[in-house]
Amino acid sequence: MASLPRLMPTVIFSRGTVLTRDAIVEQLVATGDWGERDARISARANFKCEYCDLDLLGSVRAYKEWNKDHIVPRSAGGSDSEDNIALACRICNFSLKNRWNPEPRCKPGASREELIAAVRNYIRGKTTAILKQVQGFREIAFRDSTESKQGSSTFRPFGPPPDAAKATRLKHSVICR
Repeated sequence: MASLPRLMPTVIFSRGTVLTRDAIVEQLVATGDWGERDARISARANFKCEYCDLDLLGSVRAYKEWNKDHIVPRSAGGSDSEDNIALACRICNFSLKNRWNPEPRCKPGASREELIAAVRNYIRGKTTAILKQVQGFREIAFRDSTESKQGSSTFRPFGPPPDAAKATRLKHSVICR
C-alpha cells in the first residue's frame, strides 16, 4: 500500500501565534543566519526531515543533523530546483538514501510527494534491515554468557558485574541527594 503524501501546513503555530509560512521565512531571513531559499525549503517541510520526520529544531543534536538532499540525485539528472530539494537529516541523506534514485520506483512524471513517499519507503526498508543487524550485535554484546565463566561469576565483557553496578548506583543516589 502506498503511503499518502504528507500534508504541508500553510500556517504554522508558534508560541500561540498563527504565522504564515511566508512570515516565518521573512523572520528567519531577518536573523541574518538564514538564506531565503533555505528558510523556504525548511518551512515547507515544517522543519522536519522529509524522510523520517525527525524534528530538526527539536534539540541541538537534531539541529546539527540538518541537511538538504536532492530527491532525484544530480548524478541521475536531478535539478537544483527547490522542487527537487528535500529537507533531510544527515542519517537519511548520507547513510540511508545516499544517491538512491526514486524515479525508477515511481510512474513517469511522478510528483514531488510521490518521489518523497518512494524515498521514505526505501529508507524504512533500509532502517529495518539495519535494526535487525543492530539487534544481533546487542544480543552478542549484552547477553549473559553461560559458556565463558571467570571464577564463580558470569563473565560479562562489557561493564561491571551486576553487584558492582548496583553498588555504584547506590553510591550515586546518596551523593545526589
